[in-house]
Amino acid sequence: MTFWIPLMIALVLCGIFFTYLWQQFERRRELGLLSDAIERILRGEDQEAEIVVKKTRRIPYKDTFFSRICHKLNRLEQRMDGCYEQIAADRDSMKESITEIANQLRTPLNNLEVYLDFLEGGHLTQEEQARYLGTVRASEQKIRLLTENFLKMSRLENRMIRASREEWDLLATMEAAVELLSPEMKEKQIVLKTSFPKKLHFPHDADLLGEAVRDVLDNAVKYSSAGGKIELGARQSEMFTQIWVRDYGIGIQEGDEAKVFRRFYRAENAKEQEGFGIGLTIAREIVLQHDGFMQVVRQKDGTRVEIYMENS
Repeated sequence: MTFWIPLMIALVLCGIFFTYLWQQFERRRELGLLSDAIERILRGEDQEAEIVVKKTRRIPYKDTFFSRICHKLNRLEQRMDGCYEQIAADRDSMKESITEIANQLRTPLNNLEVYLDFLEGGHLTQEEQARYLGTVRASEQKIRLLTENFLKMSRLENRMIRASREEWDLLATMEAAVELLSPEMKEKQIVLKTSFPKKLHFPHDADLLGEAVRDVLDNAVKYSSAGGKIELGARQSEMFTQIWVRDYGIGIQEGDEAKVFRRFYRAENAKEQEGFGIGLTIAREIVLQHDGFMQVVRQKDGTRVEIYMENS
């Protein structure tokens, strides 16, 4: 009996000692996995980091310190993946924007080069000089307008331009937008039909929201036939203030309802018309700053663009 007691004590002590060594080995292995995973995630080595993190996922979840760290590490990996995807998307968007700007600038720049060569060559009649100078001036204006619109769009998207919402008469803002486009409507003999309430007060930035309405209305004028009709209306409900522009022009194709708000997007049936495909993008950014949204509704003949802004 006296022999078995020391033996049992020795076995228990050996078990405790080997358990301690095994736990130490496991802790070092776990810490090594975590350290490698964090290091590789921070370096942006997605594939290698994923292999290491998957090793930690094989361990059953328990309410232990290591399991909690694995859970947070998995969340960190997912968030980092989202950041990498956003960076890649922004990079692709920037490349696409640069390509589109280059395409938009190519024609006016070529016109400038060709007609400046004509003017420098001399031996031109006064009528030819006037015509060539007019083409050069038109190309210069097109380049300036594209540059200004692109800068404004970029500043709006990055919130460098912010809407200053004040108590203005929304009807006065819309009437000012109509007044600026009246020469184009008169030239195409377009009839504008309005549907306004007697009063319409809505806190807004008169300059910015007026520009948004003008951009939408300009599109309607641009894609309407000579002698056509455009409807401009507004109303206010308990939740929203709504503005709409309805034209009877060339319309849009099915599936293009959301695409028209993309920067530089030009529908196939609209590429013959002058324009850069920026106006609706700028208008949407302005409406977003007024807690609103825009939508395009295809009609049997023409298009209806609707602006909804939440009442404060």
